[in-house]
Amino acid sequence: MAYNDDEFLEWIMKRDFKAMADKIREERETKNYFRFSDFSLLFRYYAYVDLPEYYADDYIKKRKIFILYGHEMVHPKHSYRVIFCKIPKWQEHKFEKAMEELKTRILIGGHTDYIERCKEIADKMDKTPRATDG
Repeated sequence: MAYNDDEFLEWIMKRDFKAMADKIREERETKNYFRFSDFSLLFRYYAYVDLPEYYADDYIKKRKIFILYGHEMVHPKHSYRVIFCKIPKWQEHKFEKAMEELKTRILIGGHTDYIERCKEIADKMDKTPRATDG
C-alpha cells in the first residue's frame, strides 16, 4: 500500500512515533531558500543554501529557469554556501519547486545537518538590520 505524505504522518502518529513525525514535519516546513522584498517589476530576489558542488545548478537547468547570480557567502567553518540571485517573477514557482528537490537530494545524500544550517542562516538573516534610504 502506498501512502502520501499526510497519510504517512498520520500512520506514524497512531503508532506513538510523535518525535519522528515532528522531525519529518519540521524538515518539510524548513525552507532552504529565502525571498527578499526588493522592489522590481520583473524579478524576485532570493538567496538559497547549497553545497560546494553546486547541486542547485542541476535543478535550475532541468527546469529551464532563467537566473542571474549575485554574491555568494561561505562560512569558514561550514561547507554550505548562501547564493544570492534573482529570478523572473513568472518563474518563481518553478524555482521554489527546484529548491524543494534540492533539499531532498542533499538530505538523501547524507548531509544530515543541512536543515539545522538552513535554520541558523534564516535566524541570522532575520536578525540582520536592513539598510534603508533615509
